[in-house]
Amino acid sequence: MTSTKSKSTSAPRHKVSRRRTLRRGAYYRTPRDADLKFIYAAYAKGSFEGHIEDGLSFEEFQYIMLGVIDTTEVYVGIAPNNESEQHTEIPVCLFSVKRWHETLAEPHVTWFPWATARNKVEVVLRFLDRMRRDATLVVFCTEDLAGFFRRMEQYGVLRHVGKVYNFWPDGSGGRFFQSIE
Repeated sequence: MTSTKSKSTSAPRHKVSRRRTLRRGAYYRTPRDADLKFIYAAYAKGSFEGHIEDGLSFEEFQYIMLGVIDTTEVYVGIAPNNESEQHTEIPVCLFSVKRWHETLAEPHVTWFPWATARNKVEVVLRFLDRMRRDATLVVFCTEDLAGFFRRMEQYGVLRHVGKVYNFWPDGSGGRFFQSIE
């Protein structure tokens, strides 16, 4: 007698674990003076293109960046670095948070060129996991970044709210996500 059950050809889905992903120790903190050399290196490699004019010296960039840090809610994302004995941790991004009011915030991230996909997932997950306790976070993203935030949805820190149309200056749409308390 033959079985009538059909076998599934798809592989079993990998269960995501927030605790397991955060175990490596990625975190974020307020910027320190020692971070400025990393932030400047990222600027020199084009990370702030379109936001800060090109060709600034370190001193000029430092003056602008210290002004931004003093007037804006800014954090540096830190990831573990196994490739260097001298630098066991390395800054991989700069978060800025726009507060609409006390309980609503919109985070933005600027990635440094040396950030890996793993760094991005770990640092953003840590950031969203902690920041969502203080305020409701809203994230607007382009369609090409929606998959990344769908991953954050699998970790249970965001929920997909909907699609937005004609949102970006070029007339394209994107996705809207909100933090889960």
